[in-house]
Amino acid sequence: MGIDVKIEDGLSGQTARIDNDGNLNVSIKGGALEPVGSQSKFIFFSALLGTTGGNSGITNMAVNGSSTPVKFFIGADPDHDIFLQTIQIVISDGSLSHSKFGAISSLSVGWDLEVTEAGITDFLIEKAQSNGEVITRSGMVDWFGNSTSVSIIPNFSGSDDALIVTIPAHLFVPGGIRLGRGIVNEIFATVNDNLTSLASMEVRVFGYRQVS
Repeated sequence: MGIDVKIEDGLSGQTARIDNDGNLNVSIKGGALEPVGSQSKFIFFSALLGTTGGNSGITNMAVNGSSTPVKFFIGADPDHDIFLQTIQIVISDGSLSHSKFGAISSLSVGWDLEVTEAGITDFLIEKAQSNGEVITRSGMVDWFGNSTSVSIIPNFSGSDDALIVTIPAHLFVPGGIRLGRGIVNEIFATVNDNLTSLASMEVRVFGYRQVS
């Protein structure tokens, strides 16, 4: 004895269909666009890690953290979730090589990049002591250059080269790294060495706020 079953979309009332071979066909489509003039639920977000928060305080990590580590961070929004899709690290200095950090000698302690989600803290990059370790520990998948020039743009600013490393967070976590609303979650970097001789070092995140 057979049982008749109907699969129906609760919003549109449209029913699923079975083809001549007995296969159930399902189509997944994005939701309908919001009415013209209504506020988007997803607002573009971009900010530099700073000593007092996103785009706040000192954003250039060329500081001395050898005696007292210096923290740069972006904290959670008290009202809205923030989803980080991409994290970009730019180190600008003289003539760069993968064995150095910027154009200075390999670090003794190393540079850290971490994220706290739901009260759990994990390393994105742990104790990177050289440009090469920043690259290899980032999970970067879109390389440019070759051999000694991987991820390095020569004469980026005047005579200074730049190391460009991009972390594709959205490939590791569906939707991106979520900084849930509140005061607990954050993304932060820690300078544990003397980086004052670097021309500059900045970390910028790209993503979106979910406002409703």
